[in-house]
Amino acid sequence: MGVLKSSPLFLLMGIAAIAKRSNQFVSRLPVHVAQAVLNVETKLVDMNRRQMLASKRADGAPITPLYSNPYARRKGFKKPNLYVTGEFQSEMFLHVNENEGTFFISSFDEKMKYLIKMYSLKIFGIAPKDLPQAQKISVDQLRSIYYLYVFNC
Repeated sequence: MGVLKSSPLFLLMGIAAIAKRSNQFVSRLPVHVAQAVLNVETKLVDMNRRQMLASKRADGAPITPLYSNPYARRKGFKKPNLYVTGEFQSEMFLHVNENEGTFFISSFDEKMKYLIKMYSLKIFGIAPKDLPQAQKISVDQLRSIYYLYVFNC
């Protein structure tokens, strides 16, 4: 019968190393959270795009004002979806401020200033009904970063 050659000291050293790496990770948590959010940028920005296409602002309220009657006739609907050529939405991006623990979504498109003036900054962001999904996506990514950092796997 074979004997497993493992000492409690080896296990404690392994646990100590894990604790040390875990503490290092936590000490740099804002950096890791920022990286996690940036890693899922496309998914979060897509959530914002879907809100816009549904004529919803980041606070869940409808985008207002409605399109003018002549413009609405051309578009075929009155509720603004902020989509004309697709450039505004395709130029959307996410920026993380790790010092403040915040992020914002914006667009590089030249129409951005006009659209903010017309519809307010509330066109950018994740609506309350979508926050649980956005948090899950971000936390899942943070978990992956943690496992890689602490366990190298």
